[in-house]
Amino acid sequence: MEWIESVGEEMKTAFLFTGQMRGFKNAYPSIKTNVESCFENVSYFFFGPPESDGTTFESIVPDAICQYENDNPSLADGWNSTGIGGASDKASRNNGYNIKTLTEHYVMQIYNLYRGFQMIPNDFDLVVRIRPCCFSLDSLVIDKSELESLKDDEIFIPNWNAYNGINDRFAIGTYKSMKIYTSLFTSDLIKNATVGAESRLQLHLKQEGIKLKFIDWSFASISKDKAVRGIPGGRGSVGSQSHPQWDKFIREGNWIEGKGVYHD
Repeated sequence: MEWIESVGEEMKTAFLFTGQMRGFKNAYPSIKTNVESCFENVSYFFFGPPESDGTTFESIVPDAICQYENDNPSLADGWNSTGIGGASDKASRNNGYNIKTLTEHYVMQIYNLYRGFQMIPNDFDLVVRIRPCCFSLDSLVIDKSELESLKDDEIFIPNWNAYNGINDRFAIGTYKSMKIYTSLFTSDLIKNATVGAESRLQLHLKQEGIKLKFIDWSFASISKDKAVRGIPGGRGSVGSQSHPQWDKFIREGNWIEGKGVYHD
């Protein structure tokens, strides 16, 4: 989209990716085209575990600032597991996950988010949190004036994929508001909550006085094998040989039986 021109310095923007890289290599071109183009002076940051095949984030984004740390599942000790898995809890268990594993995955996710934010210098004006597997289906619709007027108690999130809470895979905020957004790992309220991941984020932001603003942007999750899932109804399609639908991906044998994971 085109900016509305304004006088003043460019806003420094940090794009923050955390956790397992998953299908980031396949997602990155869509993020660069449909999302990065809406921001000025963008720097990429990554924090997460090293990939088993040796792939690095900076091999995809050469100028990215990266830190790697092996997952430590013991960080989930003492966390209340009630609700984690949310609407997909039964399906996740049927696919081979138990509640202990689900809790470890969640805690590692928010730990990586917390540590990733700590990498960003405080002179950045905006921080954009993007899950590495987010594959953009259309252009982000946001105006420069909206970003310039964003307050320290406000955050933009997508207006769908809430699962009884709020979308937790993408967010835009000032440095101060995103410092709060990314601090779930340190919250006793969230540690002891009895709701799902999206609801825990909603609870955290409400507790900290963060107001939500909604944006119109559609994305799906993409794997290393280019399989796509989670396409919002009526919002787009990527059905093709290069990007097979998730159900086709399963039928063709890319599901690891009994392991609860895909070849991604």
